[in-house]
Amino acid sequence: MVFFVVYYAVVLNHSKPYQEMILMRCIQTIIWWSVPNVRQALRLLALGSTVLLSSQCVAAPIELNSGIFRGNLSGEGHGRGLGLRADSTVNLTSIGIHVDLNVLSFDAQIYASTNGSDTGALLASESTVLGGTGFGWQDILINFTLDAGSFYVLHFRPTIPNINNWVGAGGIDYYEDFGLPVTVGPFTLIDGEEGYTSPLNFSNALHPSLRVNVSDPPIEIALDIKPGPSNNTVPLNGNGTLQVAILANEEFNVMDVNIGSLLFGDPILVDGGATPLGATSDRLRDLNHDGLDDLLVGFSISDLVAGGALDASSVEGRLTGELFDGTPIFGSDIVRMVPQNNGGGALVSSAVPEPSTLALTALGLLGIGRRRRKRS
Repeated sequence: MVFFVVYYAVVLNHSKPYQEMILMRCIQTIIWWSVPNVRQALRLLALGSTVLLSSQCVAAPIELNSGIFRGNLSGEGHGRGLGLRADSTVNLTSIGIHVDLNVLSFDAQIYASTNGSDTGALLASESTVLGGTGFGWQDILINFTLDAGSFYVLHFRPTIPNINNWVGAGGIDYYEDFGLPVTVGPFTLIDGEEGYTSPLNFSNALHPSLRVNVSDPPIEIALDIKPGPSNNTVPLNGNGTLQVAILANEEFNVMDVNIGSLLFGDPILVDGGATPLGATSDRLRDLNHDGLDDLLVGFSISDLVAGGALDASSVEGRLTGELFDGTPIFGSDIVRMVPQNNGGGALVSSAVPEPSTLALTALGLLGIGRRRRKRS
C-alpha cells in the first residue's frame, strides 16, 4: 500500500525517466525485503525464464551442400570438406558431417583460404571420438569467428593420418560440385575438397554434406574498472569489493545483460587455467552522466586473489558473460596490483552495494524501465 501511495503521489508528477527510476528502485526494495520464500520463488522464476529465452534463441543447424545429391558413397580419402565465403560475420560453434563413421577420433578444422578453392594456414581445430551409431549427423564442437567477406575451408578428417577406412558401410552423403557456387544462409559455398592436411585437393567433383551451428559474434562492451578518479589499483591483500562498470550507450542496454553469467579475471591467468570469479553485487548507476544507466558489478578482491584470477603480475582485467538472448559479451581494462590499498581507492569498499541482482534480472525479463535501442 505504501508503495502505491508513493508512486501516485510523487512519481506521476515527474518526467517519464524519473518515473522509471523511482519505480525500479521501489521494486528493487520490495523484492529484496520480501520474505525469503518470495525471493526464492522469484529467483527460480528468473532462472527458468532465462533458460527459456536461451533455448528459444538457439538457431537451427545450417546444412551446407550444393543441393544436387549424388548418393551415399564410399571413397572417403584421408578427409573431406568444403571451401566457402562468409557473407556476414558469424561465430561458428560446431561442424558436422552426414556420414556413417567407424569409431575413431576425428578432427573438425578451419583453414584460411584466398578464394574458397585453396588452403592456407590452419586457424582452428577440435577433436573428439565419434562413430558406431550408424548413418547420421556427426558433430564436433568448435568456437571460431568467421569474418564477413573472408574465405575459409571447413575440413573433417580422422585424427590419425593415412586411415582410408574411417567411413562405415553406410558411406557419406555426397553432392555435386557443379552446383556451386551457391548461397546457403550466411555463406557462399565454393568448392569441395579432399585430403589430410594443407594443401588440400580441390580437383574432385564431389563434396560431403556438412552442417554448422552459428551464433552472433561476441559484442565488445565498454568496461571501466574502478570508475571515478582512480588509477585502477587493486590491493593484493584487500578484503573489499572491486567495482567494475559496464557502460551503456545508445546501441547497448545494460538491462539486456544476464548478470548471473558475468565472470571476471586476468585473461592471461584465466586462459592458463585459473577460474574467473562471478559477481557478488550489482546496481544501476549513470556513471558517466550521459543520461543512460550503467551497470556496476562487484567482485570480491580476496576471492579473486585466492582463486588465482588475479595476482601480482596482473595488468589487465577481463569481464565475460552473455546477454539474455545468449549473445556473448566481453570487455577489458587495465589493473595495477599493489601490496596494499595505498590510495586510488575509488569505488573499492568493504561494504557490499545494494543487493539488486534479482531485481535487475526480473526487470530485464519484464522489460520495466528499459530504454529502447535506436535502430538504424
